[in-house]
Amino acid sequence: VNYNPCADPKLIFNPNIPYTSPTFIIPSSYYNANTTMRIGLTVTRGSDSASTSTVLNVQSADSLTLSLDCQNCNLYSYPDNLIFVGDVLNNDNSATVADYSWNVDPKMPSAAYQYTYKVRKNYTLLNDLTQWAVNLLAQADGKQGQANFTVPVDPAPEDGTLTITPSTGLSLSTYYHLSSENWQDDDAPLTYSLFYRFGDGPEFRLSDSQKFPYYYTQLPGNASTSTMTLKIVVTDSKGAYSSAEARVATTVQGSSISNELSTLKNSFGALTTEGSSSVLRGDPIEALKTLSFMTIEMSTFEKVDTASDNSGKRNLQATSDAAVKGQVIAFKNAMLTNLLMVYGTIPTSESQEIMLQTLRMASANTVYNDPATVEHTMDVLDSSLGGMTINTVTESTNVAEIITNIIANFGASSFSKSATKSLKAWTQKWLDNLSTGVLNDMIPNDEPRTIITRNFDAYIVQTTRCKMIRQSIQ
Repeated sequence: VNYNPCADPKLIFNPNIPYTSPTFIIPSSYYNANTTMRIGLTVTRGSDSASTSTVLNVQSADSLTLSLDCQNCNLYSYPDNLIFVGDVLNNDNSATVADYSWNVDPKMPSAAYQYTYKVRKNYTLLNDLTQWAVNLLAQADGKQGQANFTVPVDPAPEDGTLTITPSTGLSLSTYYHLSSENWQDDDAPLTYSLFYRFGDGPEFRLSDSQKFPYYYTQLPGNASTSTMTLKIVVTDSKGAYSSAEARVATTVQGSSISNELSTLKNSFGALTTEGSSSVLRGDPIEALKTLSFMTIEMSTFEKVDTASDNSGKRNLQATSDAAVKGQVIAFKNAMLTNLLMVYGTIPTSESQEIMLQTLRMASANTVYNDPATVEHTMDVLDSSLGGMTINTVTESTNVAEIITNIIANFGASSFSKSATKSLKAWTQKWLDNLSTGVLNDMIPNDEPRTIITRNFDAYIVQTTRCKMIRQSIQ
C-alpha cells in the first residue's frame, strides 16, 4: 500500500517483484514502536487472483504480542459464521490468564468467550464495503497488546429480478412459472432457493437449492388473504447471497373449513395410488411439497374458524359440528403418516426444513388436535428427525415452536399424569438435541429462550462454544 522504494531498500513490498514463497520477513528497521503497519497481499495462480490485507500494531518491548486468526476461513471462502481465535505469544507468567476484549467493525451479531470470538455476517451492512475487521485487545500482568484481522467482502449477486406467471390463480390447482434473471456476480455458479409467506406471517421454504433460475409449481392458499409474497435467494460460490421478491394472488377453493376439507381430500387423492390412502405416487419431493401445502392451507382455516370476532364471540364450527372436527383430525393424521413415509426417501437438509415447518403448522391449533394427533405428531418428529442434528437457526426455531404447540395441546386436552410425565421426558430430549445443534449456527452466550405455557416452562439451554450452562424443564 502506497509503495515507497526509499522506505523499502530490500524491495519486500515492490509490486513488480512477486514472491514465489508464501513467507517473507519484515526487518525491524522498517518500522518504529507504537506505529501501525497495513500490509496488502495478492495471491495469483494462472489467471486467477485473490487479495486480502491485515494491520500490524507495532508496540514496545513491554507490550503483549498477540496472534489473531480466523479458524474456519480460507483464502477463497468466508462462511456466514466466522470463528476467530486469539493468543498471547510472549506472556511469561503462565499462571496469569489474559483479559480479552473484542470488537468488530462494522457492528454485527457477535459473542466472545475468552480467547474465542464468533461473528455472524450481516450482508445488509457489508453490501457497500470491500472489507471489515475484527480487533482484539488483551491485557495481562500490566501489559497489553492489540491485533487485527481484516476480512474481504465478497460482493453479493445483484440486479436480479423475480417474475411469476400468471399473477393470479387457484391454490393447489393453478401452476405458476417462476423465473429469475439478470443476476450479476463473478463467482459462479449461482444457486437458487425459493420461499413464500402470507402477509407478515412466517416464511416457508418452497424449494431445495437448485442450479436453475426457474421453477414450475402449484401454490397453497390462505383463508384470510389471497396475497402471497415469493422470494428467491441467490447464492454465489463463495456464499454471498441476495434476494428478490414478487407477489401473486392465490385464491382458496373452500369457503369454510368443511368444504375446504373436501377440496384437500381431492388433492390428497390425486397424490395416492388408486385404491390406496397411503401409497403415494410420483416424485417424492413434489409429494412432500404438496403435503406441506395442504397442511399449511388447512392451518389457516383452523385459525379463522377458532378466531374471535369484535364482540368476543368465537366462530367455532368444530363446537357445533363434532363430526367436522373429527374429520379434520383424521385427515391431518393421514397426511402426517404420508409425510413421514415420503420424507424417509429424501432426507436432505431442505426437505428437513419443509418437514419441520409442516409439523409446526399442523400442531398449531389446540381445537383441531386431540391426544391422538398430538402423540402422532411427537412420533413423526421422533421417527423422521430423531437421529439428525439440528443445524440452523430456522430448524431450531421450528422445533422450538413444535415443542410449544405440543405443550399447549397438552394443556388444552385431557392427558393422564403418566402422559404428562412422558411429555416432559420427550421435551427434554428435544431440548438436548437443540442445545447440541444450535452450537453450529447460533451465537454463544445468547440469552436462553423461554417457552411459556400453562403447564410448565421449558428452557432451551444457554450455550457457549465450550459447554452448556443450563438446561431444565420446570
